[in-house]
Amino acid sequence: MEAENQDLCNDLKSVQMAKTESERKRKQVEQQLQEATIKLQETERSRSEGADKSSKLSVSLLKHEHDKM
Repeated sequence: MEAENQDLCNDLKSVQMAKTESERKRKQVEQQLQEATIKLQETERSRSEGADKSSKLSVSLLKHEHDKM
């Protein structure tokens, strides 16, 4: 009986340690996801700004070419 109680106690400690480790990893992954989301938003903003600049330059170039004629 004593050995069985000790086994159960050891099993409980193992499960508690696994749960703690799982929670730590979950929090780490959540942090990584948050960082990746921020980077994605920054990239999308930068891409949008680049597309706007490109469009404005194209319009300006076409206008300049048209004015030459």
